[in-house]
Amino acid sequence: MMKRTTHLIAVALLGTVNAFAQAPDAGPTPQFSGYINTGLVVDKNSDGTFWGSYANDYPAAGPVASVTISLAGSNYGYSITPLYLAGTATFDSAYAWVNPTTGLTLEAGYGGNENPFLDLDDYLYKGFSTTGMGAWYSLNGFTVGGLLNPQTTVGEKAINALVGLRYSMEKNFTINVYSTNSMLDKLDQLYATFSVDSVSNLTLNGGYIVTGGLIDGSRADFVDLTLGYQMSQSFYAGVVVYDRNLSSGTTFVNYKPNVAYIVTPTVTLSAYFLGSTVSSPNYEPQAMVTWTPVTGSTIRASIWYDTNPNGSDYFNSNVAVMSPAASTAATVSADIDFVYSF
Repeated sequence: MMKRTTHLIAVALLGTVNAFAQAPDAGPTPQFSGYINTGLVVDKNSDGTFWGSYANDYPAAGPVASVTISLAGSNYGYSITPLYLAGTATFDSAYAWVNPTTGLTLEAGYGGNENPFLDLDDYLYKGFSTTGMGAWYSLNGFTVGGLLNPQTTVGEKAINALVGLRYSMEKNFTINVYSTNSMLDKLDQLYATFSVDSVSNLTLNGGYIVTGGLIDGSRADFVDLTLGYQMSQSFYAGVVVYDRNLSSGTTFVNYKPNVAYIVTPTVTLSAYFLGSTVSSPNYEPQAMVTWTPVTGSTIRASIWYDTNPNGSDYFNSNVAVMSPAASTAATVSADIDFVYSF
C-alpha cells in the first residue's frame, strides 16, 4: 500500500505544482507552522510502577514533532507535514487540491483534508481514510462527493470507497451522512452525524453508526449524544452518552458527565467521570488543570483512576499507558503534558 500511496502523492503534488506554477495567481507563498507535544506519564497498580515519555494528543510514546509546509491559491493548494512520532520519521499528511470550477474540489494524497465529510459527533472512530483520491461539489450549503482509498492488503478488495452528503445551515445545524464499502463489494457501513448551533451556549451533537454489515446480518449499531451548556462565562457542564449494540447481541451504555471551570484567562480546571453498564466495566474519574502561559504553549497536568484499564466497555478515555497491556489491575495514573505550536 505504501508504494502505491507514495506514487499517488507524488503525482498529485507534482501535477498541481506544474499546472499552476505559471498561473496569473502567483501571489501566494508557502506558509510554515510547527508543533511539539511531549510529556511524562506514571501508572501505579498492583503490578508495579511504570513511567515513560508520552504525547497525549496522538496518543503515542513521546516526543512528537511536526512541521507543516502549505500553500493556498485561489483555486489550488497543497499541504505537506513531516512527522516525528515514537522515534520514527514519517508523514502525518501530504496532499494537493484544485478547484477546476466554482464549487468543485479534486484532491489526492495521503492523510488529506477530512472535510467535507468530517464526523460531527464526539465518537472517536472515523469510518474512512483520507488517503487516496476524492472529489466533492458544494453549493448553497449542500455538499456531495466521494473518496477512493486504494488497498493492497491480501484478502481485501482493491478499492475502499465512500460516498457522502452534507448539509449545513449557518448558525442553525449541520447534518453529515456517508457510507463505505469497508473493502467489500457493497456499501455496508453507514455513518450519520449532526450538530446543532442555533441555541447560544448549547452544545448538542450526536451520531448513529452501523458497522459490520448492513446487508449480511452481522451489523453492530452505535448511538452517541453530547449535551452541554455554558452556564456562565466561566463554567461549562455536559454529558456524553454512548449506546452500543454489538453483533453478538451484547448491549451496553457508557456515560461521561464532565465539567470545566475557567479560573483565569490562562488557567482552566476540568473533570469527568466515565462509567458503563457493560459487565466487567471500567470506572474512571479524571481531573485536569490546563495552563497556557504564553500564546502557542499549553501545559496540562492530570490524574485519573481506572478500575479496569482493559475493561470490555470499549470506550476507555485513558488507558493505563505504561503498565502491561494485558493488565486488568485498578490503576492510578498521572501525567504532565506540554504542547507548543507556532
